[in-house]
Amino acid sequence: MKKHTILLIVSLLLGFCGEFLNSCKIPEAFGGARASGNIIIGGLFPVHQTVDDLEFRHEPVLLQCKGFDIRAFIWAQSMVYSIEMINNSTALLPDIKLGYEIYDTCDDATFAVEGVMRFLSGTKSHENSVPVECDYKNLDSLVKAVVGEAYSEISTVIARILNLYLVPQVSFASTSEILSDKLKFGSFLRSVPNDYHQANAMVLLVQHFKWTSVGIITSDDEYGKTGTGTFISIATKSGICIAFQSTIPTYLPFTETGNIIKDIVATAKESTAEAIVIFTKEAIVLRVLEEIVRQNVSRTWIASESWSTSTLLVGMPSIQKIGKVVGISLKKGRIPGFKEYLQRLQPSPASPNCFLEEYLYLNKQCWSEELQQTNFTFSSSCNFPPPERNVTCSDDILLERNIDLEVTYSVYLAVSAIAQALHQLLQCENGTCNKNMDFPAWQLLAYLKKVNFTVDGHNFFFDDKGDFNTGYDIVEWDIKDEVVKVNIVGQYILTDNTIVIKSTTLSENKEVTFYNCLKACGPGFRKKKSVERACCSVCEKCAENSFSQGNETSDCTPCQKYEWAPEGSSSCRNKTIEYFKWSDGFAIALAVLAVLGIAVLIIVAGLFSWNFNTPAVRSAGGPLCYLMFFSLLASFCSVAVFIGHPTDYTCKIRQPLFGISFVICFSTVLVNIFNIFIAFSLDFLNVNRLMKLKPVLIIGGCTALQVLICTVWFIFKPPTYFTNDDVLKREILLECNEGSYVAFGVMLGYIAFLAFICFLFTFKGRKLPDLYQNAKFISVSMLIYLTVWACFVPVYVTTIGKYLPAVEIVAILASNYGMLCCHFFPKCYIILFRKAINNLEAYQKYIENHNIKQISLRINS
Repeated sequence: MKKHTILLIVSLLLGFCGEFLNSCKIPEAFGGARASGNIIIGGLFPVHQTVDDLEFRHEPVLLQCKGFDIRAFIWAQSMVYSIEMINNSTALLPDIKLGYEIYDTCDDATFAVEGVMRFLSGTKSHENSVPVECDYKNLDSLVKAVVGEAYSEISTVIARILNLYLVPQVSFASTSEILSDKLKFGSFLRSVPNDYHQANAMVLLVQHFKWTSVGIITSDDEYGKTGTGTFISIATKSGICIAFQSTIPTYLPFTETGNIIKDIVATAKESTAEAIVIFTKEAIVLRVLEEIVRQNVSRTWIASESWSTSTLLVGMPSIQKIGKVVGISLKKGRIPGFKEYLQRLQPSPASPNCFLEEYLYLNKQCWSEELQQTNFTFSSSCNFPPPERNVTCSDDILLERNIDLEVTYSVYLAVSAIAQALHQLLQCENGTCNKNMDFPAWQLLAYLKKVNFTVDGHNFFFDDKGDFNTGYDIVEWDIKDEVVKVNIVGQYILTDNTIVIKSTTLSENKEVTFYNCLKACGPGFRKKKSVERACCSVCEKCAENSFSQGNETSDCTPCQKYEWAPEGSSSCRNKTIEYFKWSDGFAIALAVLAVLGIAVLIIVAGLFSWNFNTPAVRSAGGPLCYLMFFSLLASFCSVAVFIGHPTDYTCKIRQPLFGISFVICFSTVLVNIFNIFIAFSLDFLNVNRLMKLKPVLIIGGCTALQVLICTVWFIFKPPTYFTNDDVLKREILLECNEGSYVAFGVMLGYIAFLAFICFLFTFKGRKLPDLYQNAKFISVSMLIYLTVWACFVPVYVTTIGKYLPAVEIVAILASNYGMLCCHFFPKCYIILFRKAINNLEAYQKYIENHNIKQISLRINS
């Protein structure tokens, strides 16, 4: 229902407009050319550049155009000539004459719609409107196909109208990619490729010259928006930076647009872009280039196909000031005899042509003698605008000098494609055709989509999107003084989306020099985008442990796991292997202390053996002293497994060796303190009880518990050897991983617990009259141990590097020497220098005196 309603509304509007057009005697008042024939082909060309006073229009009166475009006029004449060639030949349509209705769009969609309304009106005199029908299968339109329009903005509008009736439309220059959408534009075809290929060709051109940044100047019409959008999409995926994008509005008054163009050109002048794409139609480019000349901006410009070969632009004054121009153009081709046709072009009463009459009117002072001798008079129905300038009879008004070989050839191909489709539809064979000319236009569309013909050895056909299979030429402006020659320097091959460049005046190895903002970075640096200027980059040093070779590198490469690099490096270096080596001065000093301790220990053991039966040795523990000597010896020897290249074996043995040996030593000390405590106790009941605790049981029990802790540690998470490359930037540490630091802490904590128990016993017995002061000296040794290991924990946790084992060695040596100095050296002093008190009589007398004092104190109390 909704669809039928829309059809009715459109039909009523078109019907009304059809009546209006008939009443104003189209096409003369409308401006155009016509010729009768069995089959009429419509044509839409922007012969004028603009509609006069369109912004001040308040009533729907007849519009007036201005700005005669000689190139578009030649395009229209190429359609006329192509149809005449077909009519003069019997190869395609024998006994059938093609006619034409060609209207001026004035580069305005509103104006173009008027022509389309006329095309859709009936062929009979009483059918000058589109009838209201439920469907239009039998619509007998004035034209069977339409050639045009040139610009995508206008083609998009008229294609939607023609699509309603499926009247074939073949554009010769509308390249917008959106027109390839067959759901929206089912009856639209074109004799050129779409803008995707043009944009892709431009990107390949930028890559060929190794440019990394471009600016874009475009317009807000369909051609500019879709072409620019496609270019930006492909360019950004290819790593090309868009330095700026400026859009010229096409709907603002002339003065406002001029101010915007000034600002855009100023932006282009200050831009860091290596080249600037201008993606808009010729009339706008003319104003842009005029402003470029005024501001004296010399850059490299990339031209779209709409202006890359424009004779209007290459003839501009001071054109040499703009710099270099390279661009994309449609494939060139020559229409046989067309140049000669233009040279002898004259009005014909049989084929009224207001376009031709206006051209002659504007240039009548330049008529040839042959034309002046004719009795030609201007048609009263052709309404010409007054001349906008005084014409000088120079090359710029000569038709043969303004032939656009790209577009005129596309018009020729469009007309040829329609003729080929008519040949198939009318079943033309053996010099005859089916004379049924009343077929609806939509039947021709089906044949048109399937045409496949050859011209000058090249095969042409429409793809499934309605686009021709032609490619593009790559052109370059050779500007010398004010003379411009447009040279073809390469081509874009449509089948495999590649470009082939022959040779150009542009350097293919050009370095970016604008503001020196894209220069290659040296080794050890990477490119980083500048915040201040778009597409500019600055050279930034590579961080530590990364490197770059410079040039176009945007990221620094991280070093491998076993490598390192300083800041700003161009290569990585191997990390040095580090561990607590025997050659290290600190290691040597610690090893000397350990060896010295062992030597002192052996001397003390020898001295004790020589004086084994003396009270000094007995009070130090007697036979238990040898167990202490053994444990201290093992502790001194454990230093060796903390120094040198670690192995899995040394990592596993060093902590238990130190931990168990210290437990043996401290448990022996505990037994010794225990004996002193018993010896001077007067509570005989407690003495008898305490005497039952055998030294072997105490030492064995304490040691067994430490062995159990180490066993559990080794079963679940033992120490291991590993290479640590994460802690230090330049070194690989060969270390021992303690496995479970909880177990390590429990082991040390247990030793500290024994030391604390020993300290408590010595503190409790500090007032006992110990002749040899065992308790006092042992308490000092325990305090030394507890202090050393209390300091060890924070130092060990915070130390990183090869000297970590040295921290524990220092703690072990300090503890060992504390035990030697406080437990054994006082006895050695007595043995060597106070022999008077180192005998049994003196010791017994001392005990008797002490006991008498204690008994008397108890009696008195």
